[in-house]
Parts: sequence; C-alpha cells; structure tokens
Amino acid sequence: MPQKTRYGRRHERRSTRGEQTPVSVPARPRIRNVSMATRLSLVVLAVTIGSLIATSIISLTYGERLADGLIRNELTSQVTLKADRFDRYMNVVQARTAALAGSSMMVEASVRFRDAYGLLTALDDSIVSEATTTVADFYRNRFAPELDVIVGSGVSWIGLMPSESPAVYLQSLYVANEVADASERRLLDDAGDGSAWSEVHRALNPRFREIVDRLGIADIYLVDPPTGTIVYSTAKAPDFATSLDSGPYDGSALANLFRAVRDMPQRGSVTISDLVPYTADVGRPAGFMASPVFEGDQMLGIFIVQIDTKGIDRIMTSEGEWMSDGLRETGETFLLGADGRMRSISRSFVEDPAEYLATVETADTTTAAERRAMAGTGTTAFFQRVIDPSSLERADSEPAVAISYLGREVFTTYRPLQISGLDWYVGAQVARAEVEQPVAAFRKALLIGVAIFVVVITFAAVAWSDRVFGPVRAIGDKLKRIHDGEEVGRLHPPRHSPSEFVMLAQSIDEMLENSRARQVELSAAADERLDIMRNLLPPSVADRVEAGDRRVLDQIPQATIVVLLVDGLGVLSHGNRVDDERELLNRLVGELNNLAKHRGVEPVKLIGDGYFAGSGLNFPVLDHAPRCVDFALMARDLARDVDPSGRLRLSAGIHSGSVTVGLAGSALLVYDLWGDTVSGAHLLARSALPDQILISAHTRGMLPSGLEVRSWGEPSADGTSVWEVVDNMTEGQRT
Repeated sequence: MPQKTRYGRRHERRSTRGEQTPVSVPARPRIRNVSMATRLSLVVLAVTIGSLIATSIISLTYGERLADGLIRNELTSQVTLKADRFDRYMNVVQARTAALAGSSMMVEASVRFRDAYGLLTALDDSIVSEATTTVADFYRNRFAPELDVIVGSGVSWIGLMPSESPAVYLQSLYVANEVADASERRLLDDAGDGSAWSEVHRALNPRFREIVDRLGIADIYLVDPPTGTIVYSTAKAPDFATSLDSGPYDGSALANLFRAVRDMPQRGSVTISDLVPYTADVGRPAGFMASPVFEGDQMLGIFIVQIDTKGIDRIMTSEGEWMSDGLRETGETFLLGADGRMRSISRSFVEDPAEYLATVETADTTTAAERRAMAGTGTTAFFQRVIDPSSLERADSEPAVAISYLGREVFTTYRPLQISGLDWYVGAQVARAEVEQPVAAFRKALLIGVAIFVVVITFAAVAWSDRVFGPVRAIGDKLKRIHDGEEVGRLHPPRHSPSEFVMLAQSIDEMLENSRARQVELSAAADERLDIMRNLLPPSVADRVEAGDRRVLDQIPQATIVVLLVDGLGVLSHGNRVDDERELLNRLVGELNNLAKHRGVEPVKLIGDGYFAGSGLNFPVLDHAPRCVDFALMARDLARDVDPSGRLRLSAGIHSGSVTVGLAGSALLVYDLWGDTVSGAHLLARSALPDQILISAHTRGMLPSGLEVRSWGEPSADGTSVWEVVDNMTEGQRT
C-alpha cells in the first residue's frame, strides 16, 4: 500500500513497461494554516490601495467640477457687484446734475457769466493783440507738443486757438497763464484784470469748485444756448470760453451733447455722452452729462459736467485691492462700450504699463497708434479693444472660456448696464491657468503621494503586523503551557479561528472586560473635569491648564479693550419687581455675550455695572480695534432692543495697547486682565455719557477711514486726546 505523507497521498502509476511508479500530488493548502499577521498585512494593503484609488478618482473628478463651479460663481458675483456699484455711482451723478441745473444758483450763474462775457466784446485792440500773443505761445510751445506725443502726427496749433476776442482774452488770463500744472488752474479765482467777468468768477468759482470735489467729477461747464459759448469752466481746459457751434471743438462729443440738449430741452432731464478721446483734455477719454437751466419757460443756459474717469477706474479696480476683492492674481473687472472697447483702465496696465504694452503688441489686439495713446494718456479706456461687438449680444450669459485681449485663455463673462443713454457692459475675467493650477498641482501631488504611500504602507504593514503579533504568539505560548500544566479553565474560541486568535482570545477576555469598565470611568471623570474648566476659562487657557500649566500669565503686546457701563442698574435694583428686572439684566448680559461671540470679541468679566471685553487677547487679530468699536455700536442698539422702555442705556470706553492676561489665582482659576489699557478703557467708559462711545487716540489711529469720529473734551496733561465715535456706517459697511 502507498504511504500517506503530510502533503498528499502517494499514488501509483503504471508505466509502459507495466511497472508501477509512485507519484506525489501536493494537497491544497488550507486557509487556517495562514498566520494572522499575514492575513492582516494583506487586508491592510488591499483596503489601503482600494481606498486610495477610489478616493483619488472621486477627489479629482469633483475637485475639477468644484473649481469650475466656484470660478463661474465668482465671476458672476463680481460682475453683478461692480454693475450695481457703477449704476449707483452714475445715478447719483445724474440726480445731482439735474438738481444743480434746476437750482437758483445755476440760474444766477448762467445770467451773470453770460452778461459778463458779453461785455468783453468791446475790448481794446491792443489788449486783444497782447492776449493773442500769449495764447499763441501757449498752444505752439505747450499744448500742441503735448498733444502731438499722444496723437502721433503733426498737430496744427493754429487750428486749436480760439478766434473770438473774449475767448482769447480769458484764455490768456486763465488758461495760458504761468501755472505749470493744469490741475492748478482751477484754484485761480481772480486773474486781477478788473473785468466784470473776473469779478463774477471770483464770487462763484469757489462754490463750483466745491461742487466738483463733492461730486467727484472732472469739470463743470456753463454754456450759453444761442451762441454755444462756454461762458464758465472750472478746470479751465483749452475749450474754455470757445464756441461749441463755431470754435475749435464744434465737432467734439461735448459740442454734440450741447446741441442735442439745446435742440430738445426738457426741464429736469439729463443727457449722457459716451466716453471718447477729447482733444481739450490732451486726448484723454472724456464723457459728459448735460441738463438745461430754465427760469420759467426760458432756457438760460446748459449745465454740463465732465465725468471723472478716475472715479470709474476706482470702482472697477477696487482701488487697486484686487486680491482682497476676490479677483486673485490675474482677475479683473472692466467697463466695455457697445464697440467692444474698454471704458475703464486695465488691471495689467495699472500694475505694469510697459509690460502691458508689450503684451498687447504681441497679442495683436492694438495698433501702434492705440498703444501710443495709452502710453501718453495713462489709460486703456477707449483705446483697448477687448471683444468683437457682436459677441456682446450674448452678454449676461454663463461664464465661458475665451482668448483675452492679452492673448491668454480666460474665464470671462459680461453683463449689460441699466443706464439710460449708455450702451455699456461690465466684464470680468480671470486667467484659466490660474484657476486650473491648484487642480493640476493637486493631481500631481496626489499621484506622487499615492505611489509613495503604497510603498511605505507595504513595508509598514508587514513590519507592523509582525511586531504586533510577536507578543501575541509569545503570550499564547505561555497561556498554552499554563493551560496544559494547570487547571485554569477551558476557553472556547470561535470555530475555524486562526491559531493566533485562538491563543489570544483565551488570555484577553477578562482583561478586555475590566479595561472597558475602567476606561468608561476614566473617560467620564476626564470629561467632567474638562467641562468644568471650559465653563470657567477661555478654551486656550483651559487647554494649557489641562496640560499642567497652572501659572498662565501672558503679555499681549497689542489688543483692544472695550468696557460697557450699564446705566440704570440702580433703578432696577431698587424697583418693586426685582425678579423681573433681574431677568431683564440677565437677558442683556446673555445677548451681549452672543453679540461678542458673533463679532469676534472675547468677554472677560462682569463687575457691578461694568462689562469688560476685548479683542486680540487669546488669538491675535489685525482688526481688533474695528471689532471692538463695531461691538460697542451694536451693543448700544442691543440695549435699546432688550429694554424698549429706555431704562437700560450703555456707555462705552475703548482703548488699545498692551494687556496682561492670565489666572488671578492658581487655586480659584479666575481669568482676569490688567494694565494701563484696561484702566484707560474703564476710565473712558466712566467719563462717557449714556449712549456715548469714547475711544483713545491710539484706537482712533487703527480704525478704517470710513468710520466718523470727532474730538471730545480737552486733551489731557500728557497731550493725549479722546474721540467720540459717530456711527455713520451701515452694518454691512462696518462688517
């Protein structure tokens, strides 16, 4: 009979010669004989690799979709935001233009300047001759060469000179004078020539100059309807005193706008012209608004304002703060006309004009004349072609990928503006490479990370499983020996379990049960202790105490402290309904705590009628002063909402500087703060009247310019001053 071996059964096979030849056939290995360490390593590897593959595919797919959706939403929101801002800006200028044109001041100015201009027609020939020489020298040696640099061709200075004697005379005094900077001409109120026109100008020019500054416009014109003569101009550009019907600028956008209003005057109406290059402004793009001036049924003049392109650029460029406005490294917003050309400045031109001009030349989106004009005028408005006008028919659609005027792929979108008389659009774009760069970097890093992780986890799994189950095998051997030599009881592991598990199960059942009970007790005790500390202390301080640090004392170099004093507590405490009043006070304190948390301010303590809080104590922040001022303003309103009867009124003191914070006692765990900053804020609060917020000079210097403050009281002996906050901002602006 053949023998059986460990690996199989020996069989007999008859050879061709009739002999029987024994053959060994291995038996199939049983899974039970595979060690637990090997099984665990294989499972860890399989789960890890499978999870990595699935996670990578899902992450890449949804990451690309998310990035695409985010940039589309960002562009849409940017276009909507800038369109709303520009609409509001233009509506304000239109409304004020109409209001000024209908004012009695404009009626008076139109009559007085017209009559005074008419008196200049009787000037002596010698005076006119001398004025002609001065004006000719200005156009020949100053204005024409400057314009020639921008236009790029020979400019005839003779064609730019006015022909009327009053115009030549006034330009010799107010345009061709010795003032080097054209922006300073507006400051000259009286040329000292003794004429009636200069007397009227001396009386009215300061008021017009104030209107220009307040409205944020470039210039104001008063035009006499019958003659088309500009009888007044604030900026005193070369178009001043000329006739828009027959003078050098009779074909300009200003002249066309004037004639449109004169031919169809409507009281209270405002007509707008597009932004086009204007010779009188040295070729810079200019736009105008005009409204007729009536007295009764008689039209006495036409009031015209020149739109300041710098104001438009400030809106479109976010005053240079593109990154903080969410436009990334390459994003921008701009205005477009119906011709597909810019009506505002390009971000790239603002950042580096020379590189911009080289880029658009390479991209072939401008001509040499347009680049020369951009370099000379300092703007891309009107000169830079952005898009084919026919493409604007799809404006207000979803953002799409296109080739920009800089010659690179961008995500871009457009939206039409709702301004009567202007066929303009707001556009936004961002480079596609910048949008997709994080996704590409993530994809590359993910693939490298997966490869490295698989290699590392393979070696780690083998080493870890061998290390983990080495002691298990040793313990199992020992327990088996004890079991074989002593009566310790018989364990019954699950059937078909691996050998390691069989041995380990016999030794850990009881230990596991005891350990679990102990862990529950320890966890409950630790949670209870931590909850108590976190209720008493700020989270960061509680973490330090939990780690064993019982001497928490920190010096904060720069923070802001706000102290609120609750006026009316005495009335509450002596009232007949003490419980109701106490509930009111508790509700006020609770609402103040919620407000502090919402506004990023940290409550510290409540002592008597004083509520102490601060910003920048536990976590450094740059805007700790604005946060505390915002909190004090809203706390004052909150007191009125909590107690409509007006018994509870808040006063506040705010001071910024260094603060010492920490535990007041190692046994009591009382969190407190000290220092001159705290004392200063408390003193300001005690000095304030109900509903008044006082801040130190240091705090004032850290506030945004939009928040209005005013000096309060006399400076102290050391020269420091106290300021009162005047809330002139909406909640959204403060935020």
